[in-house]
Amino acid sequence: MTQKEYKIAPNILLDICKSIYKFEEQKEDSSYNLTITISASINSWGEKISIKILPTDNENKSTLIYKSEKKYNWTENLDGEKEFFEKLEKQLKAHQS
Repeated sequence: MTQKEYKIAPNILLDICKSIYKFEEQKEDSSYNLTITISASINSWGEKISIKILPTDNENKSTLIYKSEKKYNWTENLDGEKEFFEKLEKQLKAHQS
């Protein structure tokens, strides 16, 4: 589980997270909880990702909690969490421009 704080409103952060996983199955459990199911592939038996976004006292800040449940990876160098946060940083920079 990884937890990071961002200087962006929770609803905007949620929309950016959804855009990162736009081709995967998504389910919103509540206004700031997102569950993504990634299907099995040649390299993996699938993955379930939970993203929780917590509002802070400042309406323009959010805390993101990322949790992944990997069933099994055939290759050791696959790192979905690292890839997610790299994509998120790019999206945040584009949003701030």
